[in-house]
Amino acid sequence: MRYVVACVFAGLIATAAAAQPGPGPQPMPGPAFDQKVKQVMAELDQREMQLNVEQRKIALLRRERELDQQRKSINERFADKKPGRRGLLQSLKDVGLPVNLLPYVIMVKLLALTALCCAILHLLFTVVVFRDMQKRGTMNGLWIPIVVIGGVCGVVAYALMKEGPGRERG
Repeated sequence: MRYVVACVFAGLIATAAAAQPGPGPQPMPGPAFDQKVKQVMAELDQREMQLNVEQRKIALLRRERELDQQRKSINERFADKKPGRRGLLQSLKDVGLPVNLLPYVIMVKLLALTALCCAILHLLFTVVVFRDMQKRGTMNGLWIPIVVIGGVCGVVAYALMKEGPGRERG
């Protein structure tokens, strides 16, 4: 019963509030109001630009401070170092790399050395095959790229073709 009375009372209050006349339509603002709005907007834009400039200055100052601290730490690290030959481990520590990268650094250096040796061997094989072809008087240009690309396999193929069945040895 209370619920029904509360609903009826709320409906009466809502109807009375809706029946009261409110303020009428607002008159359109004039050109003076528009000019004032434009002026306020221009001031807001100018303040926003000033704020952005200030934020950029602060960010630059922070970055300069960080760079100065990094320079100081690097200078402190190298100030007491004796000039001369240092090992790879000490070089890694000086640069700031973790020492557990040492096996990878060594592996990369060995891989580069192996690639260099393979390139030298391919060149050596090519020269040997070319000189043999000159000595025999058979200048077939097909074997040079085969040896350059194939390496040891190309040299073995050339040797088998050179001394294959039905060919003179010697």
